[in-house]
Amino acid sequence: MAIGFLVVGILFKEQQYTSWTFILNFIFITGLYVFRKKFMSFDALSFLVSYAICLIPFLLVNGFLTALPVIEYNHTENFNFRIYTIPVEDIFYGMLLILVNVVIYEKLQSTKTK
Repeated sequence: MAIGFLVVGILFKEQQYTSWTFILNFIFITGLYVFRKKFMSFDALSFLVSYAICLIPFLLVNGFLTALPVIEYNHTENFNFRIYTIPVEDIFYGMLLILVNVVIYEKLQSTKTK
C-alpha cells in the first residue's frame, strides 16, 4: 500500500495536493512499518475497517460541501478524478489525518499502561 502511495505521489508530482497527500501517506505508513516494534498496539486491519466505516459520513458531508460549493478546489493541483463532487485525494488525506491521530493515541495509551 505504501509503495502504491509513493508511485502515485511521484507520477502526479505536478499536482501538489495529490503529490503531497500520497507522499505523506507513504512516509507515515513506512515509518509505522520500520518502527513497528514501537507501535505494537496499532492494528492496521482494525484501522482500515473502522476507516471504511468513517468514510460513509465523510462522503455525505464532504459531498454536500463540495456540491454547494462551500469548498472549492484548484483543479490544476489534483488529478481531477472525483467521487460525486469529492476529489479522490480527500479520501487519502482524511485517512492520513485519522491515522496519525489513532497511532499517537494508541502509543500514548500503551505507554500509560506500562
